[in-house]
Amino acid sequence: QMHRCAVLFVALFALSAHVLGQGSLPPPNAQFGRNMLQYFMLAPSYKNFNHGSFGSTPRFVYEVQQSFVAEMEARPDAWFRGNYQVLVDSSRQAVANMVGANKNDVVLVENASGGCNAVMRSINWQKGDKVLHTNIAYPMVTNTLNWLVQREGIQSMNMLLNFPASDAYLIAQTKQMLSTGGYKLCVFSHLTSTPAIVLPVKELTAVCHQAGALVLIDGAHALGQIPINVTDIDADFYVSNGHKWLYSPKGSAFMWVAPRDQAGIVPTVISSSGKTDYAGSFEYTGTRDYTAFASMSAAVQFRQQLGDQRITDYNHDLAVWAAYTLAQMWGTEVLTNNNATMGAMATIRLPTNDFSAAQWLQSRL
Repeated sequence: QMHRCAVLFVALFALSAHVLGQGSLPPPNAQFGRNMLQYFMLAPSYKNFNHGSFGSTPRFVYEVQQSFVAEMEARPDAWFRGNYQVLVDSSRQAVANMVGANKNDVVLVENASGGCNAVMRSINWQKGDKVLHTNIAYPMVTNTLNWLVQREGIQSMNMLLNFPASDAYLIAQTKQMLSTGGYKLCVFSHLTSTPAIVLPVKELTAVCHQAGALVLIDGAHALGQIPINVTDIDADFYVSNGHKWLYSPKGSAFMWVAPRDQAGIVPTVISSSGKTDYAGSFEYTGTRDYTAFASMSAAVQFRQQLGDQRITDYNHDLAVWAAYTLAQMWGTEVLTNNNATMGAMATIRLPTNDFSAAQWLQSRL
């Protein structure tokens, strides 16, 4: 009876949080562009050229999260002993629906770095095991692998890629690397940040599986920027941030692990909960702020209000237009003329060969 009352209380509280943020939900037909600034927390004078690193939270999502913070502080015991878990479970379902997954295979983590670390540090390594990564991998990946080289004696194998590149080239390079054997894990970005390119992760996964290797997809930039179907990709592990392109609060991401690979995958923090199953072990990782996790469903609601496909199409079209416009203005070129390999980010050659000048521009933006 007490459990049922707690669930009822949480359901009523979630409804009140929804009503609290209702006023800042844009109408479904809201005009995109500058008009949307009123629905985000960004300062009107701030030009956010770097959405990919840290993202931006809509007012609606922020208000929902703040209502959760207030509830956590008002009833700490009730919050940590049952209330937040129901809300996080709702977020897991909302994310699972977006990425073509079963909720039981989805857990929430603070960021893609935490998810990748949970995977790479949970694998039962043997000295000499090879891990394939690319020269465009996010530094977190290579830094973690370097740590494993020192601690476990694995071999971190860097696959050098030149761009622009076709899917056929990427697949051929991967096959060539794997031909030497001994690979236990392959790590690929779904959408790299430097350069900004969508990789053919489904095809790369199939090649790696044929070679007997596990596959981890670092989809840090993918959720909300490009379509994801983890079941179709069929990797062993997939992680992605929510705070970048889903518009959820900072410190919200998801990790999907195929059922065949869940045994032994544990969070980077082993808590007092005593739960040892895959989903249970990630549910509680100590006393911390779980409101970002709980608010991911609000971010999904915000996007559904406007039309998820409408958002991704607008951002993609804007990025493509901006890329070719800048290239024409500068007399340079876009890295790829295959628009399908661009999400909401693009790479354009700067009109200078001065590396210091390029670094200065990067720091300014």
